[in-house]
Amino acid sequence: MSATADLSTDAGDTSAHVLWPADPQEEPAGQLRIDLDDGHTWSGCPVTVEARVTISGPDDVQAVFRVQGLEATWCPPPQVVSVSPTAPTRLFVELRPAAGTPPGRYLWSLTAEVAGRPMLATTAQLHVARPKPAAPPPPPRSRRRPIMVLVVLVTVLLATLAALTIWAPSRVFWGRDTTAPKPAPTPSQVTPTARPSTEHPALTEMVLVKGTVSAEQGKDPVLITAVRLNLNDLTGTKPRPTSPSASASPEAPGIEKHVHGKHWSLSLPPGLYGLTFSKPGHVSESIVVATAVSGTVPRPHVRLDQIAPNPTAG
Repeated sequence: MSATADLSTDAGDTSAHVLWPADPQEEPAGQLRIDLDDGHTWSGCPVTVEARVTISGPDDVQAVFRVQGLEATWCPPPQVVSVSPTAPTRLFVELRPAAGTPPGRYLWSLTAEVAGRPMLATTAQLHVARPKPAAPPPPPRSRRRPIMVLVVLVTVLLATLAALTIWAPSRVFWGRDTTAPKPAPTPSQVTPTARPSTEHPALTEMVLVKGTVSAEQGKDPVLITAVRLNLNDLTGTKPRPTSPSASASPEAPGIEKHVHGKHWSLSLPPGLYGLTFSKPGHVSESIVVATAVSGTVPRPHVRLDQIAPNPTAG
């Protein structure tokens, strides 16, 4: 058995005991020698002490070894060991001083009993020291540092996402425009539908329509005429303006608006409209625009070509 106490074991005073024959007339049975070490431990901590047993006789002997002189609870049970004259026998004795044992030196004996021979004993000391003071518990880990590290990581992540959204929207999935712009429908591509509701424009949400227009020459403004279309108007002809009395707002169907620049915009109720672009000295162009409530209307571009001069004019 190995010692469980982490202490150095100094060799104690060893005793040589001789086992004589019970009958002096008989031949000597040999000499039995026990060398025993002292033990060092703490209160409540086991320790293993080594004993070396040799015999000088011609034959092996069976001996029973016991620990005496200590409390019974400190001592191991008896051990039966075969001692051979060819080599020393190593015997390990485990002693268990109880917790709370006062520090000091305790004498104890290791006895050897062989059948038909006198009992032999050797004495050693058990040094019991004060228990080691308990190591102080490790200081609790601060929880503030992990929280601060987490806050810094989240801040860096949010800043990175914001930078990607602003400077590289195409690299993030929420910044991509997956809807391709649809071309403006022409009168031949419009499918006839039922006439939209004629409720009052003031009670209908207006839709903003934007676009561009360009003309070759001249500083005159471009005139935009917007009319609402119905099934009778979808015949491929140019839209015609409605009566001004049908308008209930400044930009209701049937209005006229002058554009002095390239960009133009109109606020129209949901429905289907024909827009005519005209300018003095240029060929007029008409397009059809379909609006929806809070919908996205493509931005059409209209180009007005100049009327070619008559070569025969004089």
